[in-house]
Amino acid sequence: MIRFTLALLSAMNCATGYAAEEEKYRFGDQQVAFISLEGGELLVTENCAPKPKGSACDALKRAAKATTSKLNLNGGANPGALICTKIEGKVRIGRDSKQNEQAFCAFPDSSMIAADSLLNRAIQNDLGKK
Repeated sequence: MIRFTLALLSAMNCATGYAAEEEKYRFGDQQVAFISLEGGELLVTENCAPKPKGSACDALKRAAKATTSKLNLNGGANPGALICTKIEGKVRIGRDSKQNEQAFCAFPDSSMIAADSLLNRAIQNDLGKK
C-alpha cells in the first residue's frame, strides 16, 4: 500500500509539474520555502503552487512575459536580476543552509522566483517555447 501511494504521488507530481521537495532560503531573519515546478525548471515560493482555479502568483504571471531583449549585459550583471528589474520585481539575495547565495526576484504578493529560473523562462519565451 505504501509503495502504491508513493507511486501515485510521484505520478501526480509529474502530471502537475509540482515537485514535493522544497528548498529553504534565508532573507535576513526570515526563512522562505521554495518549490520546484515544471520538472525542476522553475524555483518559486510555495504560494506559487498550482491552484484548482488556475490563478497564478505574480512571479509566474510576470515570468510568462519576461524577455531577454534589450538587456544591457555590460559590467557582468546577473541577467536574471536585470530581467527582474525590467518586469518591476525587486532583487533579493537568499542563503541556503550551507550559506550558498541565490538571487531571487520578489513581487508585491510575496511570491518570488529564482533569477536563473527567470532567465531560463525569458529565453524560452523569446524562442516561443512557452
